[in-house]
Amino acid sequence: MEMEVERETIHALLVRIVEEPGYRELLIANPVEALAQAGITFDPAYLPSGGVKLPPNSEIEATLEELTDLVEAGKSHISGLLAIGGP
Repeated sequence: MEMEVERETIHALLVRIVEEPGYRELLIANPVEALAQAGITFDPAYLPSGGVKLPPNSEIEATLEELTDLVEAGKSHISGLLAIGGP
C-alpha cells in the first residue's frame, strides 16, 4: 500500500498515542477512525489480521524518532506500526 504521510503527521500520531487519554484505546478498537482523526486516510483492507497491537507507551517514547524515521523513509508503513509489540 503506497501512502504518503508527512513526517510531522507520523510524529504527532505517535505522540498522541502516548499522551492523549483514550486515543490508544480508540486506535486499537477502531484504527480507521483514530487514524482519520489524526489526518491519515487508511484502507481497512491493510489492517493486521490479528488486530491492532501497540508496544507499551514507554517503548514508543523511547523510539519515537526512530519509528518516525522508519515510516518516513518507507522502511515501515502505518500498517506495520499498528502490528508491532503488544501482548
